[in-house]
Amino acid sequence: LEAAGQGYLTDKETKIYSNIALKFSPFQAPRDISYFTGRKKYLSLIKKGLNKGEVILIYGPAGCGKTCIAIKLSHMLRSDFSDGILWLQFDTSSSMNILASIAANYGEDISKMQDLNNCASYIRSLLASKKVLLIFDNVDEKSRLDLLLPNSKNNSVLITSRSNNIDRLSTNKHVGLLPFSNNEVLMLFKKILGKHFALNNKKDMLEIAEAVGQLPLAINLIAQQMLKNNINTQDIIKEIKDRKIKLRDFIYENKDLYGAIEFSYKKLNKRLKKLFNSLSLFGGKDISQEAISYINKLEIDETKFMLLNLLNNSLIEYSSINRYRLHPMIKSFLQSSVVNKTYYERAINFYTVFLKKNSHLVNYFSSIRSDIDNIIFLFEKSLEKLEFNDILFDFWRETNKFLWFSGYWEDYYRLNKKVY
Repeated sequence: LEAAGQGYLTDKETKIYSNIALKFSPFQAPRDISYFTGRKKYLSLIKKGLNKGEVILIYGPAGCGKTCIAIKLSHMLRSDFSDGILWLQFDTSSSMNILASIAANYGEDISKMQDLNNCASYIRSLLASKKVLLIFDNVDEKSRLDLLLPNSKNNSVLITSRSNNIDRLSTNKHVGLLPFSNNEVLMLFKKILGKHFALNNKKDMLEIAEAVGQLPLAINLIAQQMLKNNINTQDIIKEIKDRKIKLRDFIYENKDLYGAIEFSYKKLNKRLKKLFNSLSLFGGKDISQEAISYINKLEIDETKFMLLNLLNNSLIEYSSINRYRLHPMIKSFLQSSVVNKTYYERAINFYTVFLKKNSHLVNYFSSIRSDIDNIIFLFEKSLEKLEFNDILFDFWRETNKFLWFSGYWEDYYRLNKKVY
């Protein structure tokens, strides 16, 4: 009763009231993650922004841990948002249903309101005096964020998406999530499989992680399987190399990693799908923009624009100037791609000319080495898909020449055995 007649609460009463209110405020985040590891810099950066009332986007490919970071932050920040933390799933709900869900959490019924804009305006008014964290999970480029973002600094918003191209005018920060570092890989294995195991199998664990592109989700699931079924690291490495472990084996939130990548793929238009499928012809560490442009019969500027679109949808990654790379999981996804015979012929022609042109340069070896893995990969695939015609023979002769003079003996003998 200290505040009776004063019109406001005393400091002591405010503290007591906050603790009571917190118990009754909505908290919809999934349960905390048992083996959450690393990501300290990301957590610190995002937490700081959310405490300032910012709208923050976390983006990255499927399986890199966007949702995990959002879950962890929601549990860390629970006491900072006295009016609740709402978790809103964008891939399974419409804008109207999301607005209705927000209203219902605060005892309001907007089911009779038909106009989406009026509903959005009402929800913004409802949240204006509240301190709420809204978490929008799995947002895509077509989502109506302009209707759903609050206009009060009391509220903070965390968005997760595979796309970087999300309403830039309405967001304060874009945080691109990278795969695990080697230290984070070892920390996760140590947490799940124990310190002794981690110390004795460090090299193997890093090899496993590299094979799945350092993706936290994939590493976590492999470690859990090893623990559950008592599998050793060498057996896992063999299964990965023999391709017995498939994308569909990586299950999370009732989805598999294949399905998550397929979801992004299906949103591409026909021309982008064709270009993306053509990348299955490349098996090296990265691909030149020039090669992609040539085999797709596109101008360089158009190729740049299309690659930027794939980049924004986390289907490719930037490697170096005018070069792009594919994540191992994306390469696995592309194995099922059907590529027209003409694409093979264009790719063969591109690399045949590339080999001939570079053979006259002083830095012959270094200029070709960056693409030799792509060349060998394409040659082997072409042997499976095409007849051994004059085009392929010319490609083989130029490839052979480079392999012989640069000391790639193993590849030289293996490919010639196949040709023979």
